Amino acid sequence: MEPTREKLESAKALSKSTSEALSKAEQRASAARLRFDEARLELERAEADLQRVKNESTAAEVQLKSAEEEHSRRLAQVRNIKSEKEREATSESRGKDRRAQPAVRDVSPLLFDDDGRRLPFSLPYIGPISISTSVVHGRGLVASRDIEAGECLFITRPVLSANVPQSRECFNRHSRCPTRYEPSYAGELEGYAEDTLLDELTCLSNILEDEELQTCENLDMARRIFGAFRAQMCSSDSAPAVHEMDVLLATGDHPVNLDTSEHYIEDEEALGIIRRNAFGPDFHNFDAIARRWTQTWPQEECFYNRILGVYPLAAMINHSCCPNAIRVFGTVPKSEIGTTVIDEECTGKDVMIVHASTKISRGEEIVWSYIPPCGPVQRRRHMLKKYGFVCECTRCAKELEVADKLIPTLETPDDQKPLIERIELALSNSGMPNECQRLLRVGYSTMYIDYFNAALRNMPNKNERGVSDLLKLATQLHFSFVQCNNACTEHISILHLCYELVSITHMNAKDGGERTKTTNLIRFWTEQLKRAHMVRYGELGHNLELVRKAMKHTQLVLRSDGGFFRVGCKFI
Repeated sequence: MEPTREKLESAKALSKSTSEALSKAEQRASAARLRFDEARLELERAEADLQRVKNESTAAEVQLKSAEEEHSRRLAQVRNIKSEKEREATSESRGKDRRAQPAVRDVSPLLFDDDGRRLPFSLPYIGPISISTSVVHGRGLVASRDIEAGECLFITRPVLSANVPQSRECFNRHSRCPTRYEPSYAGELEGYAEDTLLDELTCLSNILEDEELQTCENLDMARRIFGAFRAQMCSSDSAPAVHEMDVLLATGDHPVNLDTSEHYIEDEEALGIIRRNAFGPDFHNFDAIARRWTQTWPQEECFYNRILGVYPLAAMINHSCCPNAIRVFGTVPKSEIGTTVIDEECTGKDVMIVHASTKISRGEEIVWSYIPPCGPVQRRRHMLKKYGFVCECTRCAKELEVADKLIPTLETPDDQKPLIERIELALSNSGMPNECQRLLRVGYSTMYIDYFNAALRNMPNKNERGVSDLLKLATQLHFSFVQCNNACTEHISILHLCYELVSITHMNAKDGGERTKTTNLIRFWTEQLKRAHMVRYGELGHNLELVRKAMKHTQLVLRSDGGFFRVGCKFI
């Protein structure tokens, strides 16, 4: 029994030690589970801390970005404030200079750049005009006081202009046959000029988009020009600031605040503005220029100072077939380099000069013709379709009333009489008032001029009766122009013709009485030429030598074949 008891005791002791070991193992397991739970909680806390750190980092990045934007904004504000102060100082100076400027009496330095004279005024020049939003067509220019014929209304340079050499290079490079003219070339040339303006607008848009990388001068220039271009798009209900004169002149005195969305204009929209508001060639149209460039060597002198330009202030003037204002284009003389009268980069560039072609009363709207005024009413209305309106001016209304009486005469062939003689016969038999007859004559003035030239060529002996008949007819046309299109190029051409005809009559005079009569006629037509030139080109300082110089210039350009290419100054 003893061994059995010992074994039992030994088993009990083993069981007890096993139980103790098991209990200790359970305690260790419980402690391990507790540590595991603590570690898991610690891990969760660490993950939460990590997420919090990430969130804080993200917030810090946002704050940093916001701080950088705020810094850039404040830096831009500082720049703008500085630029604004500079502009205000410049504006005050320009405003004083502009208000202090007397009326411009002599624009000859802009016409004749070969005498080295400097401008007696600063540019841009603004005369007795103001912008109104209460005219018939919504907005336009009106006279701020009574204005005499020949008085200068304004002189301004383009805010954008097509580079002539660049346009010619593109035209010569892309023309399908550089030695033979095709009618489509005129449209191509106009397209190249329009593309040049679109490229300049794109450059301005890029400057405004990347303003943080631009200098204050570039930003100021881009805002002024882009603001002036966009001002042409505004309706009459727009904010008054848009209509400020300085905005349209792009002088920066009252710059337009452009939103980010306004930094870009779709090409189609911009092209529509250019086609309605830009001013193309003034003497030769695109067809004539394309023909000239096709028939000459590319390296030959260009002959043209301008081809297409944007003049926002001039674009405010509404259309009438019976205008009271007339424009010519001059050139800023190179003698202005280094002066304070005008920016140096503008020397040698073109400017638009606008004069009153007749008396204008205070508050009366200033109007001019968008198209060549010497065409019948049906042709004028067709040409005006591109501008999106139908002209209902007094001239159009009166011509429409009586045109039906004249059209059958034009459509009926008559081998015995030239067209102009048929027109005159129809007018004399129509019973129309003289006013209506004159309006109709102006509509066919190009045909009249061709008729006169052909008659002179076919009159080798210049017999007295034939010359006298031509002079009577040309006199009728002169008074027709005085009535509705005073001092246009066709009018001046007719005046030169009348002077030429009366000079022939004077040379053919046989006795003292006839010579006295023709001498008086010469004086009369000389005075008419002088008046017309002092309307179209202003008073020219009442300098008779300058008036004679202008008269000789227009005679060569208008009455000689290829005269435009033989003169040094390209105004007309």
